[in-house]
Amino acid sequence: MSWRYAEAPGYGRRVDDLQLVREFAAAWNERDPVRVAKLVAPDVFFDRMRHPTRGAEALLEAMGRQSYGVGIFVFPHRAHGGDGRYAVVARSEWRYAESGEAAEVKDDAGAVFEIADGVITRFGPRPSLEAALADLGIGPDAPAVDL
Repeated sequence: MSWRYAEAPGYGRRVDDLQLVREFAAAWNERDPVRVAKLVAPDVFFDRMRHPTRGAEALLEAMGRQSYGVGIFVFPHRAHGGDGRYAVVARSEWRYAESGEAAEVKDDAGAVFEIADGVITRFGPRPSLEAALADLGIGPDAPAVDL
């Protein structure tokens, strides 16, 4: 499907930060580019550990690559931080696209989210919550909330 970021209706709508994290995970897991685009800034920083990129198009291309081989599904369950900066702990499932069978499951994967003006400005997976907290300079005693 050919897709342009500017075609996504609803960009910039205001929602609660943590609701935004939940919506992003659901849209990613459903491989829905229009919904993902509504939730991220046009210049979102997709902070992959090895190959960081900038821009919604790059993020959506990465999501498109989840439809073959092994795709990642994310189920966030707790967020630490505040003021638009969150370290999230999630269950990550790597599943074979053809069969849906699990290749690997990790219950304590991490992710960083930065949110401003009602959209995600930075997203990046991390191997653990500790790595996400360290990345954002958030201490382990930061406020936390269940998602």
